[in-house]
Amino acid sequence: MWVADRLDEERRQLLLARRQDLKKIDAWLEQVECMLEADQREVPEPLIKEIAPYLRALDPKLHRSLLRNRTRDASRVLDILFDAQERLLPVLAETA
Repeated sequence: MWVADRLDEERRQLLLARRQDLKKIDAWLEQVECMLEADQREVPEPLIKEIAPYLRALDPKLHRSLLRNRTRDASRVLDILFDAQERLLPVLAETA
């Protein structure tokens, strides 16, 4: 019974962590969308540096795509963040 309780608690903690990850991606998406609406086509380097470590942990391919975007094109960063969100959503559905 203790084992089941511990496993259930671990599952809840994982779900909470994933929800936090999704909120983080949503915040970045909103920032980049606002940049595009303001006709700012280049994502600032500090924001790229904030996003990069998260993407490296989530999906190395997305991380490489972000780093290959040397001009820091906002529309490309937006696409990469949407891809990250798509990778995270099935994990949330499994644990829910």
